[in-house]
Amino acid sequence: MKNMITRLVIILFITAGCVGCKHPDASEGFFTIDVTATYPKKELILQDFLDVEYIVLETNDEFLCEGIPLAIGNEIIMTRNISGNRDLFLFDRNGKGIKKINRFGESAEEYIFSHNSFLDEENSEIFICDRKILVYDLQGNFKRSFDKKEDASLQDLANFDGESFIWWNSAFNFDIDERAVEMPSFFITSKQDGSTLKEIEIPIEKRKTPVIMWREGDMIYAIGTNNKTIIPYKDEMIFTEASSDTVYRYTHDHKLIPFLARTPSLQSMDPEVYLFPGVITDRYCFMELKTKKRDYPDTSLVLDRLTGETFRSAVYNGDYSNKERVLMYSLGRNGNPNIAFCQKIDAHLLVSAYEKDQLKGELKEIAATLNEESNPVIMLVKYKN
Repeated sequence: MKNMITRLVIILFITAGCVGCKHPDASEGFFTIDVTATYPKKELILQDFLDVEYIVLETNDEFLCEGIPLAIGNEIIMTRNISGNRDLFLFDRNGKGIKKINRFGESAEEYIFSHNSFLDEENSEIFICDRKILVYDLQGNFKRSFDKKEDASLQDLANFDGESFIWWNSAFNFDIDERAVEMPSFFITSKQDGSTLKEIEIPIEKRKTPVIMWREGDMIYAIGTNNKTIIPYKDEMIFTEASSDTVYRYTHDHKLIPFLARTPSLQSMDPEVYLFPGVITDRYCFMELKTKKRDYPDTSLVLDRLTGETFRSAVYNGDYSNKERVLMYSLGRNGNPNIAFCQKIDAHLLVSAYEKDQLKGELKEIAATLNEESNPVIMLVKYKN
């Protein structure tokens, strides 16, 4: 439409949620979640089931960043800014700045957007999905590029092994009309030339999208999600295709194994309720229920994989004296098998909490060294040994 302005508004609602019924298939490691059920609430303290480490990102004139975590490697942390300058920042695992990279531009060796990227620490390379797949070394030098798969949209790129990366095809994610399944959901691609090494099909009756779109005058708005479709879990991947009633595990020897099923079927619901897994541990699987309805709050769930019970969940950081909620999203771990997830904590929030005497232990000591202009602190959450 002429003079049409399209804006994407990502709105995230997080509310407590979870279930308390025992599933008969729990002993087999396969679970069923009723997305229409009403579940009792369960409160958890993060440190009771995961280990927490805080990394203070160095702050100086060169390394001033917003600290959105993209990857946590064995030796390197990669973050980005959410604002428009497209900087990427590399820190060591102690938080000391290593390199600031900005290859923003429109030449064949530059990117316009850097958020869809991953770190290949084994090969000392950074992959950025823009108009093409661009590959840089850890100094920001351009190495090579290759075309993306035709008629596909690459999202949730993740390191798979030394030779390949994996991604989700979001080609139909923002379609207003429901469309038939026309391509596989997941692909494994060569890091060297972009050739397809494997296509992974998820059984889907009809493709649907969790994105809510509406028009107001000349504006088209969309409410989407930031939930990941590919979640690294130890040495496996968890695949979530929004249109499927089953969530799968995917192993490095290419086995696709059912992990979660939802009931009733998504295809039978109006409005649809989508199930998205988040952080997964040996004991728990955290999830979000998202209803395709404007201004409808999400529900946070946790499945106890030991007992098969599910609850509405609320997880709190034990390093706060007040109830500080932790969002159980699987972000930034880059396939590191020892890390469950990581999040940033803005310095001004820590300074405020310190002044209110709401912090304890190491986090309180860290906050005492910060000011409101300091870089964020990375909360690194690891599996217990």
